[in-house]
Amino acid sequence: MPVDQQPALLRTLQEGRVRPVGADREIDIDVRVVCATHRDLEALVDAGHFRRDLLMRLRGATLVLPGLAARRDEVLSLFRHFLGHDRITTAAAETLLLYGWPGNVRELQHVVEQVRIFSGGDGEVHHAGLPEALRQTPAAVAPRSGRPTQERLHQLATTHAGNVSRIASELGVHRQQAYRWFQACGIDITGYRPGGSS
Repeated sequence: MPVDQQPALLRTLQEGRVRPVGADREIDIDVRVVCATHRDLEALVDAGHFRRDLLMRLRGATLVLPGLAARRDEVLSLFRHFLGHDRITTAAAETLLLYGWPGNVRELQHVVEQVRIFSGGDGEVHHAGLPEALRQTPAAVAPRSGRPTQERLHQLATTHAGNVSRIASELGVHRQQAYRWFQACGIDITGYRPGGSS
C-alpha cells in the first residue's frame, strides 16, 4: 500500500468507522484484520515506506512461517497430499527433498499440476517425470557419497547428541538420508539424545 494511502487504513482501524463508496455518511464496523507478507516490515519502516503507527496497529499475534526449504520433512507429505496418492519412486522423492523450493508451497503445487499432466494423473511419479528445473539442480545431480561406517555414525551420534539435522549437515546429506543410514546399521538414534536409552 502506498505510504500516502496508509493513513486512511490507520484511521479506519483506530475509529472503527468507514464510508462506503457512494455513501454520504460513515458506518460503524467491527472487523479483525489478518495480514500476511514476505517483506521485512521493520526495514520498510526504517526506509520510510511503511508507517510505524500502522505497523503497531496491525501487529497482534505474529506467526513466522519458515520457507519450505527449512521444512523439508513436510515436502513429501505435501506432495502426496496435492497429488492424491503416494506412488513416488525413491529417485523422484530424493529429488523433491533436495530441491531448494524458492517458490515454497505454491511452487510445489505447480510441480504437482505439471506431474499430473504428463503422468496421466494417477501413475507412479518417476524422476524423469519431474520438471527439468528440479532434475537439473546441483543437489539433485551431484553424486551420492557412500554410507559412513557404523563407527563413524556412532561417533557423529555421540558428538551431536542424536541431533539428526546436525549429523546430516556435517555429512552433507538430507536428514532423511541420515536416518536411512542409521536404520541400515541398526543404530537407534534416540538412544543418543538427552534422556534417551541406548
